[in-house]
Amino acid sequence: MKADLVLVISPEAPLMKQLGKVLGKMVTPYDFSTIERGEKYIIIQHDETGLVVAYTSEERLNVNSINKNGCSTCQPCKENYTTYTTKLGRKRVRMYQYDYRTESGELFSCCAPTLEACRKKLGEWLKEHNYGNQDK
Repeated sequence: MKADLVLVISPEAPLMKQLGKVLGKMVTPYDFSTIERGEKYIIIQHDETGLVVAYTSEERLNVNSINKNGCSTCQPCKENYTTYTTKLGRKRVRMYQYDYRTESGELFSCCAPTLEACRKKLGEWLKEHNYGNQDK
């Protein structure tokens, strides 16, 4: 089934708020029926108007995976990273998952709030393991 509208939701732009603007009135999840749940999109239909909406989140669209079947895909002397969102207390925080593989094949992996913080951890790890300057 094709959707009349595609929305990307986020904490700043929740689904019902976006749908309320489109429909011109306040709506709740009870005003919709779920048609399909896919890997990336959920498709719903507004019961009153018949409007079909596909929605997803940035996290679901982020297909930039740095591993395959749980194993890092990082190549020697290269870095791979991706972002994800997690909750710390009541606050949603964007984090980086970061991998770096040395020329000899040893893997460094970490998570941090910024890419710069990941690279700083990598620098400390490289010094600790006597790798000197590796090309990133």
